[in-house]
Amino acid sequence: GPPVISEIVIEVPRDFIQQVRRVNHVEILANPFRWRGNDWIDVSDPRRLRFRVDEDWSSAMPTGRYRLSFPVMVPARMPKYNVFIITVCGPAGPNASAWCSGPDDPRAMASFPLAGFGLGETHPSAPKYAVTGAAVRALPAQLLTPLIFVWMSSLLVTEKTVPRHAA
Repeated sequence: GPPVISEIVIEVPRDFIQQVRRVNHVEILANPFRWRGNDWIDVSDPRRLRFRVDEDWSSAMPTGRYRLSFPVMVPARMPKYNVFIITVCGPAGPNASAWCSGPDDPRAMASFPLAGFGLGETHPSAPKYAVTGAAVRALPAQLLTPLIFVWMSSLLVTEKTVPRHAA
């Protein structure tokens, strides 16, 4: 059968900071996910968002586009490696940590690079900010993260090793 997805981890590029503080900061744009439990999101790491997926639903997850958006703080200078890393993690074993940490976690089944965006690009519904003064070091923006899974279960079943992102 298809692999069971337990968690999805999104790592933002270096010098970016995810700005999710409440559940309603995450906007589902297409094909809703089914989350697991009341503590389905972890926002404690400024560079990562972690989502717990309903494992029963994930084993029968329909093929389609799964997209969400969330706010990030964009640096005044874009890093050279402007790539988001999306990691799909399997279920926790008896000695696993509480949350999947990302591409290097033993539970990581696959990691996908997602090209970042250019300075000044915003989500159409993002609030507009007036930024003045030389002391401003970062610009707020709303990131439209197309978390697009054109779900190919056979890919996840046959491809066990995915090149890891070098930190």
